[in-house]
Amino acid sequence: MKRKKIYLLLIVLFISFISVGCDDAKRAEDPTDKDTIDNDDKDVITYDEDENGSDDDMFSDTEADDDVINDTDTETPDENQDADIDETPDEDATAPATIVIGVYNVLRFFDTNCDSGSCDSGDYEEQFSTYEFEQKAMSVANSIEDIDADIVMLEEVETKECVEQLMTLLEGKYDGYFFASTGDGSVNTAMLYKGEKVRQTLHSRTISCDFDGDGSEDYSGLFARNFAEIHVAYKGRNIILFPVHYKAKSYDDPDRRRCEAKVTHDTLVEAAEKYPDSLIVTGGDMNDTPGSDPLDELSDDGKLLRVASDISDDSTYKYNGTGQAIDHIFVSKEAAGSYVAKSAKVVKDGNYYLGDSDHAALKATFKLP
Repeated sequence: MKRKKIYLLLIVLFISFISVGCDDAKRAEDPTDKDTIDNDDKDVITYDEDENGSDDDMFSDTEADDDVINDTDTETPDENQDADIDETPDEDATAPATIVIGVYNVLRFFDTNCDSGSCDSGDYEEQFSTYEFEQKAMSVANSIEDIDADIVMLEEVETKECVEQLMTLLEGKYDGYFFASTGDGSVNTAMLYKGEKVRQTLHSRTISCDFDGDGSEDYSGLFARNFAEIHVAYKGRNIILFPVHYKAKSYDDPDRRRCEAKVTHDTLVEAAEKYPDSLIVTGGDMNDTPGSDPLDELSDDGKLLRVASDISDDSTYKYNGTGQAIDHIFVSKEAAGSYVAKSAKVVKDGNYYLGDSDHAALKATFKLP
């Protein structure tokens, strides 16, 4: 009897031992076990994501962040890997924004009205028929498409109706335009631009200059066309434009052209002092070549840069079969923004000039402030 009790006790102990072992094995396999969750959490890599799903620090310029990016290839969860590959930084975050500015003398773009009262053969103002006006507008619009600039300053445009026709033909390429007439039957400067016009100012056409600084007046007269200052907001930056068209060399008056250049220079210098955070540019048909007195007035003190001075062929006009650079763009070196080196380009077609003009166009790229 005693031996039977011992056997029963051994059987109970054996069954208890097997039960405890099964419970331990079950706990080891259970994915809801609290200790196992805590240990896994310590190894999970998480990302602070913006609303686009990209890592906030993914495009940082710091060297430390670059090292982190290089070391996360094997640790990044699968669902984030495709997002890292597809996501690209905003353009403004990786490089300065740029703008392309051009100038183009379109050659006597008149409308269908005779505003001066003198439109006969040989008179200055030409009165186009409706067909001639439409053909001229189409030619100019096609040339502007070829120039492909964000802002283009135009010369020899008669009326705002001419500019509005260009805006229609260009079908939304530009957001707005500037135009100011100097009088009936004249040709004027105009400008097409992307962005938003903030304000414009017409400076006085009456000018006077003392070239040698001795206190005497060497020239007084008028700007050949309106001298305007236009502020445009583009990509969040301020750009100040001064479209110009100086006195032609027919019935030449070189002192007048030199004074126009001096006043342009002084006005841009003042603008740079007043608006140092802006890109400040002047351009147009200046009717003179590098090394002439007018262009020296613009560049000799080093405050303005002629942007095409670093390209091999900057000629935009032919005189007696010889190419001449008479259309120019200058940028203030005293204000923000800068010319992109060697980006200046003369735009012309197979007959050397552009479209039905007697000028080629000029354009250049600028870094915005």
